[in-house]
Amino acid sequence: MLYPDAMRQLKHSDHIALLYDATFELLDSVTSYVQAGVDNSECCIIYMPSGLVAEAIDAFTEATIDVTDLMLKGQLQILPSGILSSASQTVDFLKPDELNKAFEKAKIAGFSGLRLMLCTATKTSEEWSLFVSYEKDIQNLIKNNNIILLRAFPLTSLSSSQLLDLFEIYDKVMLRKQGNWSFINIFQNTMQAEDHKCYETLDFYSRILDRIWTGLWATDRDDNVIFFNPGIESISGISAEQVLGKNLF
Repeated sequence: MLYPDAMRQLKHSDHIALLYDATFELLDSVTSYVQAGVDNSECCIIYMPSGLVAEAIDAFTEATIDVTDLMLKGQLQILPSGILSSASQTVDFLKPDELNKAFEKAKIAGFSGLRLMLCTATKTSEEWSLFVSYEKDIQNLIKNNNIILLRAFPLTSLSSSQLLDLFEIYDKVMLRKQGNWSFINIFQNTMQAEDHKCYETLDFYSRILDRIWTGLWATDRDDNVIFFNPGIESISGISAEQVLGKNLF
């Protein structure tokens, strides 16, 4: 399990994305997220894929989290994704008024803040645009109140452009590598990379771009190749070693 100390680094007003490969990674992270929230006297609302609700409860119990007691006190809710009080259809995002109602209810109940986690399903381009719009709409509400929102994404379901969107929307991105979870902090620099903004940090390249199937490459201002991921190697038949540091124009 991810040590709760890592989740305690999160503070009220944080809006975070978590990228995971496997179900056990999602369960690992949500268990620690809830444990940290309980320790901080926060109200925890967790939206999980319907097929994983029972597994999440089992994971909490195994970590000695008293699920029944916390639910009776109103400190913990575990709900299938899309079950929102005012939703007329299945969705996996919270509208600002829904988030505000949840926060006000937690405050009235005497909790120190609201800690939410939502899991995101694969989306079409149109659905993704709507999702991004909603995530941006709730940012001010998160920033101005005692709210932490962690959004979990299956890494393999994201396109390269969607991945880059995450670094514009969220304060931090969490990724598991070699068994450890860590925060990726990014500074932005404009470069050529499939007409998208790319980020000139080795950490970003090694942890994210190397793991996506989409072909992606980048050049510096002098058109020298500085990044060539496995996806573009497969598409082009050219290895990174052959082109890194070379001018292709």
